[in-house]
Amino acid sequence: MVTGILAVLGAIVLLLQAAARLPAAVALFVRAWIPVVRALRALRDEWRRNGPKRDER
Repeated sequence: MVTGILAVLGAIVLLLQAAARLPAAVALFVRAWIPVVRALRALRDEWRRNGPKRDER
């Protein structure tokens, strides 16, 4: 139990250290992709709702 908690805390510390070292440009690039991913998900959901049904193909 204690070992698991320490492992999780260690992983969090490693992730925070890695994130602190990311260049600002990479962070901005990743943030720029968020709306694109959301739009693709919305497009996929709309396609599933209004696209051709399996028996209509």
